[in-house]
Amino acid sequence: MPSSRMPKSMAEKKAVAQWIEKNGGVPTPSAVYFKNERGYKVSEAQVRYWWKQRTAIKAAPALRSRLTGAGAKPPLSEIEDILFDQVLFCRSAKEKVFLDWIRDAGQRHLSWAIQISLRRTAGSTASCVGMGCRCAVPPILLG
Repeated sequence: MPSSRMPKSMAEKKAVAQWIEKNGGVPTPSAVYFKNERGYKVSEAQVRYWWKQRTAIKAAPALRSRLTGAGAKPPLSEIEDILFDQVLFCRSAKEKVFLDWIRDAGQRHLSWAIQISLRRTAGSTASCVGMGCRCAVPPILLG
């Protein structure tokens, strides 16, 4: 079954943004206009998103279909690496590591990663006792 998504070029998105600017600055009625008059398959939500991103759309080349930074986000491989290293440290210290601990530690690392905005903080001497592990090996801090 083919995809139902109809990609729109940046030129079409620019035309929508220009029509909104010219006709009152309200994005929702433009979806009705572009559906009925021009035959676009576009939803009101898409038009509102394009209107919100209008400065980036105007700056983008006309032949592109996506904005820079749009699309799927990369997986958080750094958190996976940190958890793997912590499991190895705990197992080398003869600690038992359970799946519940791994899940909880991953959630803590994720919330911590959001708080510190993924900055590198290498060289910490904190033990991983606060992370749920009782071994004396310092954790690898998320950057």
